[in-house]
Amino acid sequence: MKKTGLPAALIAALTLGGAACAQDDVVTVELATEFGDITIELYPQKAPVTVANFLRHVDGGYYDGATFYR
Repeated sequence: MKKTGLPAALIAALTLGGAACAQDDVVTVELATEFGDITIELYPQKAPVTVANFLRHVDGGYYDGATFYR
């Protein structure tokens, strides 16, 4: 991973570990950072369009190597 020079910056890459894990209508996505992994829970029953759009971006590699800071 690249360092940005900003001490609080997180270098992140979203990965699905092969596939999203769905349990009890919850989809999880692992966000891998240099400070540890974060599990994101998505609820497609409550926000089907938003979840589908987010997963489409993840599958398309849009977030790979992206930097977030907030």
